Amino acid sequence: ECIIPEYSVRLRDGSSDERGRVEIFLIDGWRTICSDTWDINIAHVVCQQLGYLRAEEAYIGSTGGQFGSGSDSIIESIQCNGKEALIRDCSIDITSSGTCSHSQDAAVICTDSCRGNRVTSNSLYEMTYFVEGNAVDFTIRAETTGWVGLGFSTDQLMPNSDVIIGGIDNNRTFISDRYATARAVPPVDEQQDIEMTAITTENGITTVQFRRQRDTGD
Repeated sequence: ECIIPEYSVRLRDGSSDERGRVEIFLIDGWRTICSDTWDINIAHVVCQQLGYLRAEEAYIGSTGGQFGSGSDSIIESIQCNGKEALIRDCSIDITSSGTCSHSQDAAVICTDSCRGNRVTSNSLYEMTYFVEGNAVDFTIRAETTGWVGLGFSTDQLMPNSDVIIGGIDNNRTFISDRYATARAVPPVDEQQDIEMTAITTENGITTVQFRRQRDTGD
């Protein structure tokens, strides 16, 4: 006999493995989730528990039931902040009864790739990234004709951050991986964990493109 661990997660009735109706195994069987309390944070935890990088789309509210309807009990309330390692670490209420029907069953599409961007409001500084497996491709566009910098920090402070500086100097492109130990010009890191893709300057805009591994050990 196969014993299914409690809080196991599966996706059902999708056209491929990474998408489908979300079901969680609790006590007496597989339960669906009411999409009224379903959001992208819960979806991230589900996808990561299944071995994916993140959730690409969480079907919520009136978009529930995208991958058919379940037939067993419904979890009326679940809350995650998106940082949990497993769905069992979230707050799950299995005692309350609500008005959810299986036409509102939560569904998700998981992915191993990631895209994002950030734009400042006062002047142009746009950073986009694309994650594919363990590699991350970055593109930075800044309103400058000099160099462009990007920092990676766990606490949003400059000390102990990984810094990438790239640009064009005397018609020659350059890029370097640096490590900041204080609020000062960071020295060049002994380990160069980046690969320059392209650097251009046009109409006062400098664009720096490079690739970096997600886990560099820095």
